[in-house]
Amino acid sequence: MTQYYGESESPQRSYQGEDAPLAPAMRMGEWLITLILCAIPVVNVIMLFIWALEGSGNPNRKNFAVAMLILAGIEMVIFTISIGYFAGMLYQVFDALR
Repeated sequence: MTQYYGESESPQRSYQGEDAPLAPAMRMGEWLITLILCAIPVVNVIMLFIWALEGSGNPNRKNFAVAMLILAGIEMVIFTISIGYFAGMLYQVFDALR
């Protein structure tokens, strides 16, 4: 057998493995429902936690929910820092007026 560059004699298994089942792809309707629920102010946080902590749900939706919760946490930290910064600036302005 001729061996080419980059080939090995023993076949390598993929990352998922040959025996591991793949997650079912979410259909467009499921993604639309997911995005509509994420657009509703209080429902979005509740549903993101449910999807992130759900063990038997679709792993694609679970990863999406975890990513959205991480982004929300980062946004809250940035928002808190910026509010503190602007509150400090206002305090300095009002303190200078006294």
